[in-house]
Amino acid sequence: LLECPSIMTLDISKNHLTDPAIVPEILEKMPNLTVLYCKGNDFVRKISNYRKTLIYKLPGLEYLDDRPISTEERRRASAFAVGQ
Repeated sequence: LLECPSIMTLDISKNHLTDPAIVPEILEKMPNLTVLYCKGNDFVRKISNYRKTLIYKLPGLEYLDDRPISTEERRRASAFAVGQ
């Protein structure tokens, strides 16, 4: 995936991925990622406040798991992350 920086939409749902390190090691390094589907993977349950965390760590995302990310949701995710 890191060898394809132009990827904008990524569906890794139901791939039996368990390690939450996929976020900093791969997803955060994908500069053009705007749509991401992760449902059905164990790593989703291992990330505290999963949706807020991914919205904060992946600032280019516009959709996460079939739901759009609004400006207000991004603002709340940023405030949440800074307040932790």
